[in-house]
Formats: sequence, C-alpha cells, structure tokens
Amino acid sequence: MFSRTLAADAAPGVEVVASDPVARVRELKREPGERIWLCGGGEIAGVLRDEIDELAIKIYPVAVGSGRPLFGAAGFAPSHLEVTSSRTFGDGVVFVHYSRAT
Repeated sequence: MFSRTLAADAAPGVEVVASDPVARVRELKREPGERIWLCGGGEIAGVLRDEIDELAIKIYPVAVGSGRPLFGAAGFAPSHLEVTSSRTFGDGVVFVHYSRAT
C-alpha cells in the first residue's frame, strides 16, 4: 500500500510504502510471482502510468458534469491501448479490459 500518512505497521501483513512508488513497483515487477493490481485513484495511477501494462475499467451509465481524471494530474500524454475483452451487465455497467499496445 502506498501512503504518505499511514504508519509502516498500520495493518498486519500489509507493507506500507512511503517512498517512491515507481521504484517500488519496478522492484516488484522483477520479482517472481503474480501480477500487480493497482486499486486507487487517479493520483497514484498518474504517478505509475508508465508502469501500467493493463487497465480494467468499469464504466457506469451515469452522466455527470465533472469527475476525477483517470491519471490525475499526470499531464497530457496519449498512449494507445487495445481492448482485450469487454462485458456489459444488465444494469448498463460495462467492464472493459485494455492492454498496452505493442
């Protein structure tokens, strides 16, 4: 978990990282094991944008006048993603899985 405010021992079995998220994610990517799942807001996604290989996005059928940017204040930097799967639910929610284009 990346946090600038939580104590290192905030929860048993949870590593709280207050240092550079990009450096820590790169370390994790070099280790054997499962994929890394980012669940958070646009601020952390913007910081880790270049490390994101896949996106899983839920789209809700609600129109609002404003909201949070997907990549926070990371600035305008277009990158191409390919849809690898999508699913529409009965309530209109769409779940789309994207991968970084090669």
